[in-house]
Amino acid sequence: MGDLEGGSEEETSRGIQNMLKTFGLFRQKRRVKHRDTDRREAQTAAAQIPTNVIISCEAGKVLQPVRGKIIPQEEIPDDLFANAILGKGVGIEPEEEIIVAPYDGEISFIADSRHSIGITGSGNMKLLIHVGVGTVAMNGDGFTPLVARGDRVQAGQRILKFDRNKIKTAGYSDLVVIVLTNSDDYNDAKVFL
Repeated sequence: MGDLEGGSEEETSRGIQNMLKTFGLFRQKRRVKHRDTDRREAQTAAAQIPTNVIISCEAGKVLQPVRGKIIPQEEIPDDLFANAILGKGVGIEPEEEIIVAPYDGEISFIADSRHSIGITGSGNMKLLIHVGVGTVAMNGDGFTPLVARGDRVQAGQRILKFDRNKIKTAGYSDLVVIVLTNSDDYNDAKVFL
């Protein structure tokens, strides 16, 4: 604290800001405020309610969460998804940079790297929305969640923004992967292209 004693108000203020920056508190406070602003914008934005069913089962339907061309699961350029190891699903070549909730449910997780979100819906449907292939390596750069874990969401509510140019510049595919991770729990889980 020696640097803060006996200085002008301006020097003291700068010293406190530098201390906060050193401990990551100054930046963190601004980031949280930005996330809260984004969340409020998402909640007040007019919902774009999707209508195209991409997965169905006895528990309900999964609607297409982003506009774009749907591709078969086996064409996803990642063996984990292509071989249905995590469950049945599809890939979507996105035309826009906003993901909306594909059904009413609760946000069950958001990856630390912010590139994937889990939503639990009716009948305990568990959905993974994964933006990009290999994008975990981007450490969240280019991804902005508009919701938090535990939030209740409605079909069509904006839940994630992503930057396609950043993804492509980093050398990754911007393919959006949608997987019903507990599809084995249902006798009639079907995928629609």
